[in-house]
Amino acid sequence: MNLFNLRRPAPAAVAETKRAPVILPEAPQLSRERLMPSTERAAQVFVRGQGSWLWDNEGHAYLDFTQGGAVNSLGHSPSVLVKALGNQAQALINPGSGFHSRGLLGLVNRLCQSTGSDQAYLLNSGAEACEGAIKLARKWGQLHRNGAYHIITATQACHGRSLGALSASDRCRATAASRACRASARCRSTTWRRCMPRWTRAPWRSCSSRSRGRRV
Repeated sequence: MNLFNLRRPAPAAVAETKRAPVILPEAPQLSRERLMPSTERAAQVFVRGQGSWLWDNEGHAYLDFTQGGAVNSLGHSPSVLVKALGNQAQALINPGSGFHSRGLLGLVNRLCQSTGSDQAYLLNSGAEACEGAIKLARKWGQLHRNGAYHIITATQACHGRSLGALSASDRCRATAASRACRASARCRSTTWRRCMPRWTRAPWRSCSSRSRGRRV
């Protein structure tokens, strides 16, 4: 089966057969040098997505297997999501974390009903969710398990790029974090006494004299 026959037709301005470049409004020359190299990126500059396909600024189409890092569960620019976002943006975008909104209460109620949970807490990223889970697990262990704080994590996984989430991630992730921290400033935090696990072999590993194994 030829997957290229399954893709949705592109608009005439970006027709794949003609390899026509996308016509964009005039804009100043964009430099990749302005973007901090926190991760390795492909050279293409994408301007449009539809379903499982992406188009770059030269009109080339690509079958996208990543979907924003497993974020686009409905694919790129699904009509139902575009309509919902437009309707919500016209009504209310974000009143702030100190207020209730109909969308907020509706979402947490649906989450609790679907998962059998009593309460839900909404955050902006997976790293924040992992940080919150770490704090809740430690608090529960302190209250109900005589101060237990060991957390089992999966190897070869990325749980986020904050200090707590990186310490729960695989060796390569934690090593990258130690390099970034060393480049900016030496770790002197007293709050994060276990800021990085011992196995990262970081220069400041002595800041956690009690750190053993994969503790976060």
